[in-house]
Amino acid sequence: MRDLDFPVSVHGVETVREADGLAMSSRNRYLTPEERTQAPSIRTSLLRMRAAWQAGETSAEKLITLGTKHMEEHSPTGRIDYLEAVNRHTMQPIDPVTDEGLIAAAMFFGKARLIDNIEVAEPS
Repeated sequence: MRDLDFPVSVHGVETVREADGLAMSSRNRYLTPEERTQAPSIRTSLLRMRAAWQAGETSAEKLITLGTKHMEEHSPTGRIDYLEAVNRHTMQPIDPVTDEGLIAAAMFFGKARLIDNIEVAEPS
């Protein structure tokens, strides 16, 4: 929007979630019962990564390793597409992770590709 000078305003809103934290999506209907129980690990991984950042860890590599390990342990039927720390304004990778950071993830479960993200600094 900024790069192309479009005369619009973008207003971010919180992701609507299921009771277990999984982002609501029409793609969730493609999940098998087993995959559905594992899919919330995407969100819990992001929350763990944010907690580690808030506790002082700023290395993108270490945060991504933490999140990857959690996703792999709790979603054995899933396959990580990406897990990245980026600047929330430019979407470019960052290291160290600052309060401008966003952690973005995508994971495949069968034919469903689920996405999620979290700002490392909680919105005020």
